[in-house]
Amino acid sequence: MQRQSQQQQQQNQEGGDDKKDDKQDNNQQKDNKQDKQDDKQQNQQQQQDQQKQEQQEQQISPEDARRMLEAIQNTEQDVQERVRAEQAKQKQVRVEKNW
Repeated sequence: MQRQSQQQQQQNQEGGDDKKDDKQDNNQQKDNKQDKQDDKQQNQQQQQDQQKQEQQEQQISPEDARRMLEAIQNTEQDVQERVRAEQAKQKQVRVEKNW
């Protein structure tokens, strides 16, 4: 009888250990799920931050836009002056008439 009760106690203890292991496994699974969700949220946040930075980089400040326009206008004026100078040289060439 004592042996039977000892065996039952051992089985109960082992069964209790199994329950503890199951609880630990469940807790680990919950932790893993939570970690995955946290990782997804972090990835989404990083992507949003990156998109915001790209949008900010793509936008030109009004001062930069004005500077760019002025630079383009200056180069255009230089080109126009060179073209006019070339045309003026061509007009100055004397044509000798051969009669």
